[in-house]
Amino acid sequence: MIKSPFLNISIFSRALAVTAILLAAAQPVRSVAVEFIEIIEKHAPEQNQNMNGFRIENFDQWVFSNQQKIGGARKQLLDRLQAETDSIQSTCKLADQQKEKLLLAGRGDIQSFTQQYNTVRTKFAEKLKQNDQQAFQNIWQEIQPLQRKYHGQIYGAGSLFRKVLDHLLDKQQLARIEQLRKEQRTFQYRSTVMQLISQVDQASPLTHENREKLLALIDQYTFPPQSTASTQQSHWVMYFVLGQMAEIPEDELRPLFGKAAWNVLKQQIRQGKNMKRQLEQQGLVPEKG
Repeated sequence: MIKSPFLNISIFSRALAVTAILLAAAQPVRSVAVEFIEIIEKHAPEQNQNMNGFRIENFDQWVFSNQQKIGGARKQLLDRLQAETDSIQSTCKLADQQKEKLLLAGRGDIQSFTQQYNTVRTKFAEKLKQNDQQAFQNIWQEIQPLQRKYHGQIYGAGSLFRKVLDHLLDKQQLARIEQLRKEQRTFQYRSTVMQLISQVDQASPLTHENREKLLALIDQYTFPPQSTASTQQSHWVMYFVLGQMAEIPEDELRPLFGKAAWNVLKQQIRQGKNMKRQLEQQGLVPEKG
């Protein structure tokens, strides 16, 4: 975990509270990406030793961003499929036969995901036995597509679900579906923004006027993601907001905070900005325009 430069200075206790709150969201990020990189770097100079810093359990942790196994992941994907299909049915009044076609297509996407998961996991297990350092570094490139699918893109562009959906609905119906998804993304993003403002306010109280100014600035300079984030991506979305806050002119943002709180928040904004590539790998790209 990145440490604040103010750790040993009591006068900055409020700023430390901001750090603790904002960095709490970073813990899952470490377990997914930073832990992977740190273990590689730890062993990199010692080419001949076993890669005993890795365990097969790490694979599921990296793919699912938690301690979940493939069985639980499949259940979550099925639940999301049912919710997605129910939402489309209520919006476009699908016939039962049309709904069943969508469910069948979605189950096909889950099966495809499971096969891809098993293939990459088997490869990962083989590299554990072979102590293949370079392959360990390269396999992360195969884990990332699994992450993106699991965390929200499995029923998106290129999926069987989306192909069947495009075939079943006319242009007007598809437009209504896209509008519904956009509203969902906007609501989800606004919820994360309000959570962030609330956390900052608790640690370093803002006046009502400054709180409203902060919300207005975030609304003006930041954008929801192009795809809906899953619940497991909530920590990523927090950094997605922080990274975009780097676009807010400092002379407009800085006056809203005390010096200590601003220094810490500025550090977190910089960290979010530096995570742009990781956020894009999670499918979190601003929906501008």
